[in-house]
Amino acid sequence: MRKTESLAKSLSGLFNTPFSDLPKDLGQRVKQDLFPLLWDGLTPFQRENAALQWDYCHDLTTEKVRHESWELFPKRDKIKSEINKLELLHPESVTEVEDRDRNINELKAELANLPTPLYIPYSQAIKQLDKRLNATHEELAAWIWLASGEGCEGLKAYLNANEIDPPEDFFYEYDEVDHDYLGPLMYCWFRAIDIADFTPSERFITGNELIKRWSAAGIQPEDYIRARIAESRLVEIHPITGGSQGRFPENDGFPPLGTGLFTLSSVEGIEAEEPCIKNDTLCKHQPAEPRPDIGTSSPFKCITNPPSNTNDWFLAIRDMSIDFHKQNGRCPNETEAWSQLYQSPPASYGITAGKDKGEESVFMNGGSLGRRAFLGRWRRYTKPAH
Repeated sequence: MRKTESLAKSLSGLFNTPFSDLPKDLGQRVKQDLFPLLWDGLTPFQRENAALQWDYCHDLTTEKVRHESWELFPKRDKIKSEINKLELLHPESVTEVEDRDRNINELKAELANLPTPLYIPYSQAIKQLDKRLNATHEELAAWIWLASGEGCEGLKAYLNANEIDPPEDFFYEYDEVDHDYLGPLMYCWFRAIDIADFTPSERFITGNELIKRWSAAGIQPEDYIRARIAESRLVEIHPITGGSQGRFPENDGFPPLGTGLFTLSSVEGIEAEEPCIKNDTLCKHQPAEPRPDIGTSSPFKCITNPPSNTNDWFLAIRDMSIDFHKQNGRCPNETEAWSQLYQSPPASYGITAGKDKGEESVFMNGGSLGRRAFLGRWRRYTKPAH
């Protein structure tokens, strides 16, 4: 598949199709060309719009228009270089002097007729973006990071535009120690027309904002975020390191999860699939539907030694064992039981999976149950009755 082939045309008739049902080669292209957008996190209209935007950014017929400003800079440099070379000449004859001066004047006139890009400093750029798009400083950092890739999805930034013509390109550099991506913005300049015309292909929120946003669900949001990242359902970037400790929780060399930047489309996609994550009333435990008695007269004999005082964790483990028995016709062993509870818990309990202090854990109603604690419970619950 050629790189410049229309993405929108290739996806014609498929914008309502889930990612898993796309043809394999087309799915790979969508994943690559629309990064960091997630196909299943977009509406059909957003998918089509993103594909059309990609086409525009890679259409050879509009390349000259799109890169007008980029072509302008080297042209200005070339004219200035030719003027400097002529001014260094020391012609001997009057004719040679006249020819040199005429050429210099023609080049200066050509240079004067070229449009001069207008640049504005960071303070003005963020003020305009905030007024028009309600943009944040962190979002602008993300958009600058996006501009370092292929296409035209982000915002190009420059350095020393008030002193150098043309100005230097700004880009984030990897740093193992200094993870601040907001400080460098103070040195940035932007083309005024870029700021005025910019329409973001993606919006971003910080990890701290996401933690606050998902705290109402009564879960441990940090672990929930890490679990969604691990599932590739939640897209995170960091302009300096690529990712935070949300993606690399055991590596202290990465910045805190709160400083990571998350695509709003992936956040909203998760919230659409799991509405209780934003609505705490939906996340509160609802009593499970009555289950068959699992005493000795029941075909579901997985729990042979139930506790005298039951709680939500016991009920969830009990119902998990019933679900497993229905699916497999037998009781699970302890490894299968943990895997079932961790990966496919009973739906009515609002259980989520993640890590607590480095240990695989499940979370419910603000509490957690680690793998080792679960195994202790399971062995007690399945102890042969006397």
